[in-house]
Amino acid sequence: MDQRLPARSEAPRPGPARGVVFGALAIWVVLFATSLATGNPWLSVSCLIYLAGLVLAGRLLRGDRVAWIGWIAFAAGLVLLARSGHGRSTLDALPVAINLGMAALFGHTLFAPRVPLIARVITAVEGAERLALPRVADYARHLTLAWTLLFLGQAALMGVLLWRGAADASTQTPSIGYLHVGGYLVPAVFMIVEYAFRRWHLRHIPHMSPQRFVRQLVAHWPRVLSELGGLSR
Repeated sequence: MDQRLPARSEAPRPGPARGVVFGALAIWVVLFATSLATGNPWLSVSCLIYLAGLVLAGRLLRGDRVAWIGWIAFAAGLVLLARSGHGRSTLDALPVAINLGMAALFGHTLFAPRVPLIARVITAVEGAERLALPRVADYARHLTLAWTLLFLGQAALMGVLLWRGAADASTQTPSIGYLHVGGYLVPAVFMIVEYAFRRWHLRHIPHMSPQRFVRQLVAHWPRVLSELGGLSR
């Protein structure tokens, strides 16, 4: 018997704001790849300054003085590092910072009265009725915890590899390779394994295909961003 997912209202058509976001991210990817390929310390520093600007974009555009002061101070510190010959090392430390940031993003939503991050994404993409299905909310909390632990473990491993690469030149190449390539494959593998496990563990309820879920995620991306913007609640 064909089980159907609960009805979900269609998202509005993509607006110009979404195109700006994806365009800004595409520019960062190109800048990041170029800085890795060339090893240019000034490109590395520019990559980090640009990324910090993207993260703080909302507050910067609102004229938040604290955000502007923090961003300018961050940029100035990176410029000083580049001038002292350590510009490239800041880029190598970026994956550690990203994983710590992601661990904090997931982890702090586990504390009451906040709503776990995965539960927020489910609500944004599939609707509150999906979260109300049996065992879904509990699974969302445990999956949020699993992502938190994964990112914490990644940050610890990357920190060790970064330290070993700095102490022993013979291990630098494989260490940097994992930091900038291998480390990003682990979350991708985790997502595939988690999807297969979820289909089995929550087999009593219908599931979207991976293709449909990605389409829904893209379609409802503004709402997901709105949920992420309210994580302090």
